[in-house]
Amino acid sequence: NEFIIVGHNHWAEVDEKNHFACCGAILYGFAQYLTIDSESGKITLNEEWYK
Repeated sequence: NEFIIVGHNHWAEVDEKNHFACCGAILYGFAQYLTIDSESGKITLNEEWYK
């Protein structure tokens, strides 16, 4: 149950089938980031706009 997690490739995704996650990028008022639940291990992709 290992995952490869990478960042800042400008294309956020969580691919559970292939055990791969990318957190995307933070730029131009838009943020993509991952959170990992410490108990279940579930990876969640978050996206939001900021000022």
